[in-house]
Amino acid sequence: MSRLGQRTTTSSMDWDQFKLLISNLERDGENKYCLLIAIGVFTGLRIGDLLKLRYSQFENGETFTIVEKKTKKTRRIKINQDLKSMVQRIKKKMSITDDNQFIFINRYGIKPIDRSWVNVKLKSIFKKYKIKVEGNISSHMFRKTLGNTISNVFIG
Repeated sequence: MSRLGQRTTTSSMDWDQFKLLISNLERDGENKYCLLIAIGVFTGLRIGDLLKLRYSQFENGETFTIVEKKTKKTRRIKINQDLKSMVQRIKKKMSITDDNQFIFINRYGIKPIDRSWVNVKLKSIFKKYKIKVEGNISSHMFRKTLGNTISNVFIG
């Protein structure tokens, strides 16, 4: 539940903003958050499901399967080739050797980062790169960006 006076609406990013942001994050060595935003937008997964992803899911084949935590539905997700090459490139930059490791590991190297920390970090990233969006900045923005991009392509 939100606090009185708190903004609870989240909007999407413009596709060009999204592409510029992930290229800037990769350039600046913010690899974990570059992947988080890219995978989030390309797959449309909720943050809880995103944080549980492992590198091995992007290694073999053109798809991966996940059981969504919230809906308990099994989803087969097609992996965009640009995304797959980005995951492999960043994995190599970060010297990751364990394919079974979580992609979004915390600073202690034990478990995935916390979802509330993701939203705090996203706000600082958007401020640093001077990205303006309507509404609240949160991880739900990834799903909305994908949805709005798809609807713009099909509806026009």
